[in-house]
Amino acid sequence: MNCSFCGSRFEVDRAQRNWQHVKYCSDSCRKGVAAAACRQSYIPRDASQRNCIRCGKTFLKHGKQKYCSKECSTEVKRERSKRPVRTIKCVYCGEEFNPPRFSGKTKHCSDKCKYRDARIRHGDPRTPAAYQKEFRALRPIILKRDKCCVLCGSDERLYIHHLDSKGSQHKEWNNSEDNLVALCQICHTDIHSVTLVKIDGKWAVKGKIFDLVDHEGPLPIIR
Repeated sequence: MNCSFCGSRFEVDRAQRNWQHVKYCSDSCRKGVAAAACRQSYIPRDASQRNCIRCGKTFLKHGKQKYCSKECSTEVKRERSKRPVRTIKCVYCGEEFNPPRFSGKTKHCSDKCKYRDARIRHGDPRTPAAYQKEFRALRPIILKRDKCCVLCGSDERLYIHHLDSKGSQHKEWNNSEDNLVALCQICHTDIHSVTLVKIDGKWAVKGKIFDLVDHEGPLPIIR
């Protein structure tokens, strides 16, 4: 029997099953026929001539290819990474600095300058350190004046409370002596735990601090 691929003559073992359908003398010939059929069915991608945007060399473009070789692509990336770093001036201290590459609209050289600039724009040029220093200086004066908690009379674990409830998180810090009083830990916690509730369609406030007054249950709001 002659091979259908290479044409050489070979003997077929008739003891094998389906020996009548054997067409190739070896597995290599059978694989060669399959490879030839695959090459005939392959349709190449659309390709066109294009010049490399770096060196100008003409190459066969496939898809969105811009460079003729990997070396040109690597060189372009290396040149972009060597771009000069921009230098701007801090709007608060006036010192020049190099902002990060993807920092966006950076105007301050540090968070410290950013915070101080915000405090000035909100009308209070003091820094948190200045506020804490002023508050610590007034603490012994308030404790000497009140001597104990102004609500329950306890002299254990005293705290200094702001009457206007504007502490370190507010932009208008008021550390005057008239705005500070001494409270014990329990009263200080209770006075900051007042909650707003609605009873029978009317608003009221409740909290443990109201146990010091002659009133049971929530305190209704009078408008």
